[in-house]
Amino acid sequence: MNLYEVIEHEMATDDQDTWKISVKLYKRYEDATEEGKKIIDDFLITLTGWSMAGLLERKEELTNLS
Repeated sequence: MNLYEVIEHEMATDDQDTWKISVKLYKRYEDATEEGKKIIDDFLITLTGWSMAGLLERKEELTNLS
């Protein structure tokens, strides 16, 4: 199993409330320095192909489809 697969597995089996996780992720990003935001964006792009701004836009798009 590679690291990405371990991350996927751990996210899928985490029993913490996803809304709380989402708020925490956004708050950490919001409170980060510009350098910190670049690091977070790079990490998110590596995992998902999207920056935080892109993921938030995607969230709105997917929410509107529901």
